[in-house]
Amino acid sequence: MTMNISDFKRLQQATFSCTRKLLDVEKWLVDMTNLLKEAHVPEEYQIEMVKAQLTGMAKTWWLP
Repeated sequence: MTMNISDFKRLQQATFSCTRKLLDVEKWLVDMTNLLKEAHVPEEYQIEMVKAQLTGMAKTWWLP
């Protein structure tokens, strides 16, 4: 089963905007990694799924 971004967003995972707190960043990364694994998202789609969860300043990291 392949999950698209809309399906992934329905899982209600946390978005990430930006923080200076290392523990907050680490927790979000661990949560996202676990969610991607549990949702069986193929590696080739994981970056797109995670990018969809970035907001605010974090979203600018992926601008061309």
